[in-house]
Amino acid sequence: MLSLTVADPEEIEHLIDQIKSLRIFARQQALDISFRMLAEVSGESQRNLALLMTELGAVQKAFTRARSKDSVRRARAAELLGLVNPVGAVDALITLSSDSNREVRMVATRALGRTDTQLAIRQLERLFQQPRSVPSWISGSALLDTASPVDFELSKYLGHPSPVVRQNAVTIASLMPRSDTGLLLGRCLLDDPDRLVRVMAARALGRVQMRVGVEPLTTAALSDPHKSVRIAATQALAQLPSPWTSDALVYLKSPKMDPAVQRAALPAPHGV
Repeated sequence: MLSLTVADPEEIEHLIDQIKSLRIFARQQALDISFRMLAEVSGESQRNLALLMTELGAVQKAFTRARSKDSVRRARAAELLGLVNPVGAVDALITLSSDSNREVRMVATRALGRTDTQLAIRQLERLFQQPRSVPSWISGSALLDTASPVDFELSKYLGHPSPVVRQNAVTIASLMPRSDTGLLLGRCLLDDPDRLVRVMAARALGRVQMRVGVEPLTTAALSDPHKSVRIAATQALAQLPSPWTSDALVYLKSPKMDPAVQRAALPAPHGV
């Protein structure tokens, strides 16, 4: 198996033939090892293992098991299809991402993030807005996993009725920033009715390092009704370049401020 992962193209066919000539039990062991290794390797090694899975019939079996009445088989099929990503995998995974079983839906959603296609990305964006079907942190993580560029439009999610979706949206947006991300995060910080969403927006503004975030962070640090938001906004300000924030931080360190806010305005200890 190790030889296969590092084999040159002209060696692959011979090595696969050797594995195919093994007894049934040994071939099954090879399949199990390949399945576990697929999630840990990339590039040529991943392609070689995927070819082995195809040659040994595991991929065709996965397509069949994707329609099984057994939810465990459907979930395992979804995982394999995401790892190997054969022709037809995305369509099968989109179907499984709407499965009647929650675990199957979650596995299929994660698998879609590995397929790296625009069709999969559109499905993940739909699932992101349906947290009762699949937790939005799972569909969001799958979006982050895809190698294709994702144009994550934060504005589409800020009005979503679920605060959990909005929380995850601001986090994902900060990891895939666009030119308007800082402005939208600032509006979210000042206007969202949910305290935790505002906390996440403050942290996201500290992450994206955009100057447009200074004003809303300062406003939130001084006047948000919830202490946790004021602290998060102050911590975010302390993460931004000091030429942008020095005046605000001097005020936030003053004795008239809450002691917790004063501490948040201090620079992090060296090495933390």
